[in-house]
Amino acid sequence: MKLNTSLCLTLTTAMLALAMSGAMAAGRQLQFITHELPPLNYRDGASITGLCTELVRELQRRSAISGEIELLPWARAVATTANTPNVALFFTTRTAEREVQYQWIGPLVNVSSSVYTRMGSRLRIERIGDLAAVRQVIVHRGSFLETALRRLGLQKLTLANTPEDALRLLLMQDLDDAVMVLTDPIVPVASKKLRVPPDALKPALVVHKGQGYLALSKGTAPDTAATLQRELDAMKRDGAFAAIYAKWLPQAAAPGLLPEPAVDLLQPGP
Repeated sequence: MKLNTSLCLTLTTAMLALAMSGAMAAGRQLQFITHELPPLNYRDGASITGLCTELVRELQRRSAISGEIELLPWARAVATTANTPNVALFFTTRTAEREVQYQWIGPLVNVSSSVYTRMGSRLRIERIGDLAAVRQVIVHRGSFLETALRRLGLQKLTLANTPEDALRLLLMQDLDDAVMVLTDPIVPVASKKLRVPPDALKPALVVHKGQGYLALSKGTAPDTAATLQRELDAMKRDGAFAAIYAKWLPQAAAPGLLPEPAVDLLQPGP
């Protein structure tokens, strides 16, 4: 039985379009940007590693979306993502203010942030309003924590370029003159790097519990975001995600398929 010439042409065209679509999908490329935030993302010698970095590499492998991972200072990483299509930034804490700025792939990691004092300090930080009476509040420059604290009207912010700089600044001040507000998983790593004893700091108040994501810049094709989210969900279903998470944070619970509501003391009151 001979097929109609028109039907053959239609089938051939459809097959070519499908093949081209597959080739384009396999050849997709993004600029992947991260920042120094061990143990989640950091440089180790000549390589970039960490929990989120390893998760992203597995996502790249599964989705056939290639691209070198570059480590930049946080402020520059955010600026690059804001102004350039086809950029993937990780990890980024998902907040209401940032919601419309990116396409969100995740959640990748559970993160909390706290106010830290030096051990022996007489400062009592029992609610977020207590920060107004502190002479110096040290925070990571360009972080969502800086944005939130400014929104609350705090004027006495000291900006640190890195978590290690924030810790150095805190240790330079008198016991009762300063606090530090940082994301919790990075504090023990920064302390170890600076050879600061574990008992030198005291978490005084948890101010935020949220989740970190892979954020795609505007102008990135929505089907790219859909592919990455689908493959991330598959990693969670087949156990690969949990295995990588346990390797880096063995005592921590890994995020599930669905986002969890944030606990946020940094929102302005009514």
